[in-house]
Amino acid sequence: MKKQALAQIIILALLVQSCVAYQNTSVSMNQAVDQGRVKVVSKEGNKQRLQEIIKKEDQFYGVLNRDITIPIDSASIEAVYKYDRGKSTGQTLGLIAGVTLGLGVLLGFSLVKALNNIDPHITLDKSPFDY
Repeated sequence: MKKQALAQIIILALLVQSCVAYQNTSVSMNQAVDQGRVKVVSKEGNKQRLQEIIKKEDQFYGVLNRDITIPIDSASIEAVYKYDRGKSTGQTLGLIAGVTLGLGVLLGFSLVKALNNIDPHITLDKSPFDY
């Protein structure tokens, strides 16, 4: 039982960390500079998630992480979507509520099944209050 509970907690933690949502409307490269997380879509349809976009001397760069920065050819970019904190939070809370509800339903069914397996004709030698 402990292993199953631990597995469920690990799965829930992984699901919660994966909720990242972006705005539906695209912004310009200049609007995305220093605005935090973005998703960049190239004209070929390739998607790249970046920690942020920075600009140095009329050249845009995408920050993948602290150590890796890549140049971006702005002519090859179709769309830039900024990170939407509110939507990400909503999705995370919805996911947690859904998983919690699902686990509650499974626990309820397990409890009903266990209660149905109890023999109603069992008698006790002593009352439970006599101990």
